[in-house]
Amino acid sequence: MNFGINFQMGVENNKTLAFEGAQGFGADTTGGRGGEVVKVTNLNDSGKGSLRWALEDLDGPRIVVFEVGGQIDLTDQIQINGDVTLAGQTAPGGITVTGARLRVVESNVIIRGMNVRPGDSKDGHDPDNRDGISVGKDGRVVKNVIIDSNSLSWAIDENASTWGGPSNVTWSDNIIAEGLVNSSHSKGDHSMGMLIGDGSSNISIIGNLFASNDQRNAIVKDASESIEFVNNVVYNYGRQGLEVHGGSLHAIGNVMISGDDSDGRAAIRVNSGSGDNAFYISDNVSEIGGDATNRIKSGLVFDPATEEILPTSKVLGWVLSHAGVMIDGERSEIDERIIKTVLNDTGELIDAPKEVGGYLDRGSSSALKDSDDDGIPDVHEVLLGSNANKADAQGDADGNGIANIEDYINGLLDGFGSAPTVSVDLSYTPDDSVDEEDTSFDEQTVTAGGDNGTSAEGFSIEAEDFDLSGDFRTASLGDASGRKVIKSQHEGTATTTFDGESGTYDMRIDYFDENDGVSYLEVRLNDEVLDAWYWDQNLGSAFANKQTLTHHVIEDVDIEAGDEIIFYGVGDRGNEPMRIDTLAFTPSDALFA
Repeated sequence: MNFGINFQMGVENNKTLAFEGAQGFGADTTGGRGGEVVKVTNLNDSGKGSLRWALEDLDGPRIVVFEVGGQIDLTDQIQINGDVTLAGQTAPGGITVTGARLRVVESNVIIRGMNVRPGDSKDGHDPDNRDGISVGKDGRVVKNVIIDSNSLSWAIDENASTWGGPSNVTWSDNIIAEGLVNSSHSKGDHSMGMLIGDGSSNISIIGNLFASNDQRNAIVKDASESIEFVNNVVYNYGRQGLEVHGGSLHAIGNVMISGDDSDGRAAIRVNSGSGDNAFYISDNVSEIGGDATNRIKSGLVFDPATEEILPTSKVLGWVLSHAGVMIDGERSEIDERIIKTVLNDTGELIDAPKEVGGYLDRGSSSALKDSDDDGIPDVHEVLLGSNANKADAQGDADGNGIANIEDYINGLLDGFGSAPTVSVDLSYTPDDSVDEEDTSFDEQTVTAGGDNGTSAEGFSIEAEDFDLSGDFRTASLGDASGRKVIKSQHEGTATTTFDGESGTYDMRIDYFDENDGVSYLEVRLNDEVLDAWYWDQNLGSAFANKQTLTHHVIEDVDIEAGDEIIFYGVGDRGNEPMRIDTLAFTPSDALFA
């Protein structure tokens, strides 16, 4: 086991995993593997082509993808039959479910890439049962479930829950946020993050962000045994952070951050209750309280399913960089706002979605062309090496032991090709801030002496501060400096005016060079092309992350104050968008301390 060392997502090809990097008790869930590819073709509440039809009306092994993006307004819950993989990340522009919960009522289910925001509509499901995603049902055997990389918010009951005795369930890398306080629940104030109860067992809660839920962040009760709560961030937890009433629990490597709504109690509380009453609490940033602290053991109290664990110094950066729905490195505006409330300590409990801007986008988007109707768009067939004119979703074009359709749906979230080894350099600090690594240079150690004895200092410019034209736009990216880049899939120009001290500098361009396409960049000074190169390195990943963050240096450039510096770029419109992070200037005769 690797307790207390850097967490790494392995590149090992393991066909039995739900997807590469899956962890916890639900990691071996196969979902709809090998089954029919089913397409959601409309945003209706019910009927053929709807999400309800794909999940509740159909049965048997199936992988559910989307030909349409936008908002699905439900009037009743969807009860999900087993042997299914739900791939919300395939929806063009993203998919959001409102009005009711998604409820897993059978075994062997994978849910990824879904935005579930039940909200307070009068036309929705019974408010007392209006969860986000719920796993389990009384009288049913429900096991082998993984809920990963989703965004769950604005529920009237719990944002997330396991109830009815389910087992072997993983909740990982989700945003679980802003449960509604004073809405329409019959009990009154009822802002709840996650409920684990009613004899649930073998439940892993890993790498999630709980933000601005008043209570249940999470709560474990009712003889729930073998519960792992690992590497989560809990922010602005109101009256309750992690609350435990009996059972058996491991709470390891979590970061609990109070906010304006936190009541000052210990953020982790262990209390007596039914079941084993055995707890292992280790390496958390939190005070610990409750009436059963004498039942905290010095070692593990059950066999863990999660063995790759971050130390708390790495947890905040990791979770804020990875939790929620991130497609091609980008989050929705709602999730970006939630992340900012954590970074800036501006989170607050809310009563209604309209208090934080509401749903933003009710429009729909159409899917990319899929000539062979096998669920994989033509542009991704090219990327995977499969045949865009032959229905080969269950083929294995790259010989990795994983079907083409799974390489496609998981690649949208995790990156195409082998999953990279990820090492996180962001860290939690006592003042609740994030120390972001400067990937350019340490400007505090750079000086350059001129003929008159004066010194020019090094500095850097974020690419998003350039003036953009053409196809360049600002995009969010967790592994970038300032968490943003400029991005282009076509032709674009980015311009800035040099306002530093005139002199001779080495110019360093930090950018992301994936291995699934080729982009081109020219760097110009006024009308002169200083350098140009193709972005065609093989850095071992087809995803924009720390592994593919690289740089190019142009040496000995004479620059005057007021000169224009221009990036002219052409992104790979099919596979590899151009992503530029920063432009750094170091005096060419710098002395490094």
